[in-house]
Parts: sequence; structure tokens; C-alpha cells
Amino acid sequence: MKGIYRFDTIAEYNVLNNHETLHPLVSIIDFSKANPRSWGGEKNVRINYGLYCIFLKDVKCGDLKYGRNYYDYQEGTLVLFLRGK
Repeated sequence: MKGIYRFDTIAEYNVLNNHETLHPLVSIIDFSKANPRSWGGEKNVRINYGLYCIFLKDVKCGDLKYGRNYYDYQEGTLVLFLRGK
């Protein structure tokens, strides 16, 4: 794994998702309109969120590793990521 993708602001994350930043502290993203992710060709990536994230997963897109464990998030699950340091 070559690097860690880090997002410290809403605006940085919105750029990745092809989404306009309307407020610097809050954003709602429709991922069906987001840019496809290539992550530089990497299959497994690490993402450090320097902000709080809440995702409502509409589809099963694979297991996520959070900390040292893998989690099998099913369709319709709320996923919360706390701010990283």
C-alpha cells in the first residue's frame, strides 16, 4: 500500500466526490453522482478522515477494515467514522 488518503475538510472530500461545498461544516453527498474511485489502481486503500462522517449504506460494497478488525456492513447500515488525528 503506497499511501494513506487523508481528508481534513469537507471541501477536500467534496472535491473527490464531484460535489459542491455549500457549507464548510456540513455536507450531504449522493454517491450515485460522485466520481468513480480509482485510488491509483490500488485494491485496498487506507483513508484517514480528519472529520466526522456518517454513511447510510444502500448497497453492500465489501468489507471495511476499521482499526484492526474487518466489518461486514450490510445494506441499510449506518456507518460512523470519528475524526482521526
